[in-house]
Amino acid sequence: MQPRHCGSRVRVMPAGITDKQYARAEKSIEKAFNNYMPVTESGCWIWLGATTQGGYGMTKVLGKTQLMHRLSFARANGYMPYGEIICHKCDVPSCMNPNHLFSGTQKDNVNDMIEKGRASWQR
Repeated sequence: MQPRHCGSRVRVMPAGITDKQYARAEKSIEKAFNNYMPVTESGCWIWLGATTQGGYGMTKVLGKTQLMHRLSFARANGYMPYGEIICHKCDVPSCMNPNHLFSGTQKDNVNDMIEKGRASWQR
């Protein structure tokens, strides 16, 4: 992976990516970040574009599908944690507010679900 600098943040793009591809990816990501609706009551930023069957926002970057909450976390924090997932504090799959996101393991996500009483056996 080749680090690329964008302002004060470091972005990681695949090795071998050209400057033209990098610029196109950045433009695509910036455009995507204008496609949400803020919800004042909850603070969520609801993605208005395409979603997965599970309700997670998604967009294409350089021909590959990317999940918006993951892009939002990486954009806000300057990195994507290796071997971890991005979880929602708000439990709204289409939310892309970086303040509602945290990185953790699948076990962390399951424990968060249990603590909030969202497990199927808790209903």
